[in-house]
Amino acid sequence: MKPTGFQIEISSEPSDVSELLRTLGKEWALPVMLTLDTNGETNFNTLKRSLKGVSSRSLSRVLNDLAQRGLIVRSVTADIPPHVYYSLSKASYNIMPHLQGIADAVNQSLVKDDMKLESYLN
Repeated sequence: MKPTGFQIEISSEPSDVSELLRTLGKEWALPVMLTLDTNGETNFNTLKRSLKGVSSRSLSRVLNDLAQRGLIVRSVTADIPPHVYYSLSKASYNIMPHLQGIADAVNQSLVKDDMKLESYLN
């Protein structure tokens, strides 16, 4: 189901919930969302520097997936050269407390510090 405006339409159909969870479960999706929540509007290179170990290709893919799902907004300036910025969509602000709760629960259940989500963030 495509997002309309700033709201993500999710029905109780298992496929819609599964699609959202599948998107959020992709590698780097949660660290990207948490970083955008913390830093606000950010360009690609700043976002890449904020995430330890992410390749440009992986970051580009996850940003495209999140934007297609309506979880982030991709803004392009009219400057020459154009600048691209990423930010959370208004709908994402509604789910960020839940995603932060998931991140906190995961971090509490992991014993090794290098396995925690914070280890992926600079």
